[in-house]
Amino acid sequence: MVEKLSVSEIRQMGLKPSSEPHAAHPKFTPVPMFLPTRTFGNNVVTVMTRQKFLDANISHWIAWRVNKIIAYALSGAAIILLFSNVYLSALAGLGAGWFYGKFIWEQFYVTQLLGKRRLLEST
Repeated sequence: MVEKLSVSEIRQMGLKPSSEPHAAHPKFTPVPMFLPTRTFGNNVVTVMTRQKFLDANISHWIAWRVNKIIAYALSGAAIILLFSNVYLSALAGLGAGWFYGKFIWEQFYVTQLLGKRRLLEST
């Protein structure tokens, strides 16, 4: 059986304002952040946290910076030693070349492989 209601009866059945106090606003505001992802060429994404990403790859960034400093220092030493000892100068030059090569490799790894990874936005 269907019961007929008037408009005033429907309004009385409507939502009443709650008498409960509203929840307090949180003391922080959630902001979106970016997480590095890896797809391995597939549609499935492996997500890692920022801290895990930094823990795994900070050594490459440090080596990238330190190798450049060592390469420049050894190249300067090679130029200075050229006038006093040719053999030490050659050894310093070889060391400078070695560390500069490591610097170039780390630069490629940090800027191309790590720097161009896709980022997943989350909250």
